[in-house]
Amino acid sequence: MGLQILTGSRSKRSTSSGSSESRCRSIGLRMPPEVNTFVFLIRCAYSRIKAPDLKTDSGIPTLLSKSESRRLAQLAKAIPANGVALDLGAFYGHSSWIIAQNADPSIHVFAIDTWKRQPWMRNVEIRFSAPPLSWKTFRNYTAGCRNISSIPLPSPESFANWNVPIDLYFEDANHAAPTIGRNLHFWSEYVKPGGVICGWNYRHNSKDLLKEVDALASRFGSKVSTHGQLWEIMKPG
Repeated sequence: MGLQILTGSRSKRSTSSGSSESRCRSIGLRMPPEVNTFVFLIRCAYSRIKAPDLKTDSGIPTLLSKSESRRLAQLAKAIPANGVALDLGAFYGHSSWIIAQNADPSIHVFAIDTWKRQPWMRNVEIRFSAPPLSWKTFRNYTAGCRNISSIPLPSPESFANWNVPIDLYFEDANHAAPTIGRNLHFWSEYVKPGGVICGWNYRHNSKDLLKEVDALASRFGSKVSTHGQLWEIMKPG
């Protein structure tokens, strides 16, 4: 499957990007020469997508707010055709569902989690009347999405042989050191130039996450944009 994504869709992606640029220009948006194509397409998407066009009511337990879910849906809409998204720390499946339901049907979502229940999750179960977290629970919640592959393994140590370039990387796994730093360092290397690295829980009491996200942005010479607790960084193109 990785080789198909790597080699089987390059020409289609190029064609789709070109047509998207044309549509954006047709409504008066022009791409400055210094702006990466993927970044430009995201800006186009933001200008054209209205809230009713976004699918955010998954019915799946989540800690993301409605506005944070809408922002993630916008980012998903901007993934090029035949692109790839990574949802790390996929939990019950809301973020995977958001990406799969709002992106072009040709994209593929890799959802990674251990799906091992932790004591703190009891609060989530009570709040949402949710079943205990498990891989089976995730698959039940996302059963209607044909373009999601779920992988029940710890990250990043289980993925030394990963070879699939990523357009959108959503990080919501362990927010504490050293895991958050290891994941960001490992997976950001596979994000395509001009791709998006984003995640959740960017707030003052998540000190390890703040430190690592800010360090990643500094390394890229980029800035961290926030929408509630959802953060995002553009990887330089």
